[in-house]
Amino acid sequence: MKHNRDVLERMFKEYREDPTAEQIARMEEEVKRAQDEQDARVGRGRSIVPEETEARIEDFNAEEQREAEAQAAEEAEAQEEEEKARQAIRELPGNEGKSEDEITQERGARYAEAQEERIEQSPAAQEDEDGIFTRGKYEVVSKEGFSDVRLGMIPLDKINLDAANMPEGRRHGQLWDHFGEKDPAYRPDHEPLYLWQRANGELVIIDGHNRYVRAMLDGMPSIRAYVFKETAERTERWARAKYYELNIREGTARVSDIARFVSGANEHGRQLTAEELAEYGLNEEQSNKVRIGIMLGRYGAPEALDALFDRPGEYEFEEDVLARGGISLADAVRIVEYAKGDRDVQLEGLRALRGEADENGVYGQGRNIEAARRVMQLFLESKGRLSEVGEVEAERERHFLRWLADYQGRKLKELAEDRELLEAQGATKELIEKYGVEHQGGEKEQAAANKIKNAINKIRRKLWTSPEYTEEAKREAREEYEREQG
Repeated sequence: MKHNRDVLERMFKEYREDPTAEQIARMEEEVKRAQDEQDARVGRGRSIVPEETEARIEDFNAEEQREAEAQAAEEAEAQEEEEKARQAIRELPGNEGKSEDEITQERGARYAEAQEERIEQSPAAQEDEDGIFTRGKYEVVSKEGFSDVRLGMIPLDKINLDAANMPEGRRHGQLWDHFGEKDPAYRPDHEPLYLWQRANGELVIIDGHNRYVRAMLDGMPSIRAYVFKETAERTERWARAKYYELNIREGTARVSDIARFVSGANEHGRQLTAEELAEYGLNEEQSNKVRIGIMLGRYGAPEALDALFDRPGEYEFEEDVLARGGISLADAVRIVEYAKGDRDVQLEGLRALRGEADENGVYGQGRNIEAARRVMQLFLESKGRLSEVGEVEAERERHFLRWLADYQGRKLKELAEDRELLEAQGATKELIEKYGVEHQGGEKEQAAANKIKNAINKIRRKLWTSPEYTEEAKREAREEYEREQG
């Protein structure tokens, strides 16, 4: 259990709240149960890729497609209503001859001014000592369990949209025009922004990035916002957690949002129990998105969550994310489910998936989920041995396993190429000699081809079967490894 405890302690150090012994014991038990199931599967010689993993990914993709189609229909309807409203505005007295942008800018400015006047004239208005509210006035309201939250109009240019260390900040900072064009126009009945004010006075968006962008495009100089001032309780971690919580509450959370919230980015600062998830309205029966998010948060290594890019194509920069070492949602699910709760094995899979070469050049094949699967299988099978030897010998063995996964991949690729050659050209002299097929001169060509095909399949089964790498294949590979290493 030492590995599990190390993972849990490392996770808890990232957040502010110390776990109780009972919380650690409960989560250790849950992770161990998942690992025992995994070990039993590998021990019985089964593949580490359960069929339900691919089925879950397929179901998730189908669910996302249905939601995307429904959202597209809603957006089309909203655009139609928006156009009717714009047409009515264009026909108002005084708007003749004005461009769409001019009308929009004037409307936004009028709305902002009306809100500023309302707050300024409110009996509950208080003087702004920080100089962040327009006209120097704000109201004090209760929000999110705090009674000292300030509500008022904030100039847009005082809000930091491009806060890279806050969720969503960098994405919206780079692509604010894309989001703005996509979202419906900001309206007075929209929820105010949630802003977190750092001790240095900087205002960072917790919730409402799209509303901010839309307000900017609509020509509004200021926008209504709740301001949560930094305190010993309202730290940056609190702000991050509130971002995830609000997205979950509003139904706009991505898979990665749910995963991070479950894993520790929440008000408790630790992994959430099933009972606590239910309090936030999360349960695995809701949807495939929630189910996958909970699974990733509960069993995924922090590095897997950091690499996760779960909405390919939506923001039109997936290639940039993948180039920086990001991985798709489907591959994140595979990596975590192949080795639930086992950070070391997951990291080996991530390295293979990304094609990260170690100091000895291993993992040079490039991004490939099959390469990740091979090395994770080998590490899972060798877990017992690696825990029994010293660190120096264990590191040598880890390097061999990485090399072995690459070797296995090369051999499988070679077999596949020979199979293609066989299908294209038949039993050539080179293939007959390579696979040692006995071929009588008067024998039919098809018979020789069948013998070669059987030989290829036999080698493939030895390389990739149950158990996925036989002891005979490992011995042959180790001999080649030792020759190669000198």
